[in-house]
Amino acid sequence: MNFTIGEFSNIVRISSKTLRYYDSIGLFCPQSIDTNTGYRYYTENQIEDILFIIELRKYDFSLTEIKEMLTQRNTDILREKLCNKLDYYDDAIEKLIQQKRDLKTSINAISNNKPLWDVHRNETFSIKTLKKKFVFHEYFLLPYDNWLQKLQNKLDICILTLKAKGIETRQSPIVLYHFDHEKSSTDSVYTEICIEVVKTKFIENEPGFKTIDEGTFACAMHTGSVSTDNYLLDLRQMDRQFMQWIVLNEYKIIGTPMEIILKPPTPNDLNRIVEYYAPIQK
Repeated sequence: MNFTIGEFSNIVRISSKTLRYYDSIGLFCPQSIDTNTGYRYYTENQIEDILFIIELRKYDFSLTEIKEMLTQRNTDILREKLCNKLDYYDDAIEKLIQQKRDLKTSINAISNNKPLWDVHRNETFSIKTLKKKFVFHEYFLLPYDNWLQKLQNKLDICILTLKAKGIETRQSPIVLYHFDHEKSSTDSVYTEICIEVVKTKFIENEPGFKTIDEGTFACAMHTGSVSTDNYLLDLRQMDRQFMQWIVLNEYKIIGTPMEIILKPPTPNDLNRIVEYYAPIQK
């Protein structure tokens, strides 16, 4: 049975405008088009595909991703994509919970006449379980001179390169500073950058990709403006306090600490928000 675009729109609860757009990008095309009138016609057999698209759009998949999955029609790949999306939502929920806690702290601080900019500075230490992450990683020597800008440039280039290859990246890059490595010196530190990506069977065994295992970490959050001369000094002070806190709580650091960049500085907002994670055990 054939349906006009209006009839099909009413059946699947999608606007005619959206159906025309899906047609224009080759995502979902009508079964036939009348050459005389230009009318689009759809069939019952197409209902399953449009419902598939609607379902995936609910989970914020891009139209490009959905088109790829429609073309592949591979159950294993679909399940992998859905599992990766579930991990993404778990991470997002965890961040929202933390932001809610911080927001309550800010409200209480303002009620007690404490400056908002100083509410969370150097005071959020906790123990967290960090979930397993699949990442692209690369090593390089990071000079101390203008290190923050050079680090961000390197991260931006890596993310753009991955996206150009069609590899889906996650938010919040990870940085590990290997101060005790033989390549580190008084002028630079041997640095490892990690970009979390969506794991697929095409890249899981490729060079440059690895899994960061789940583990228990001591966590410290730091917020500060990179425009101030005291930014680096403030970071070092927080690091000392963090290490002391770990020792006082009778934990032992068992690996290289890492930095997760929650918000890099931008021209319009020079605040940088990072979380530091140190792998620990009792």
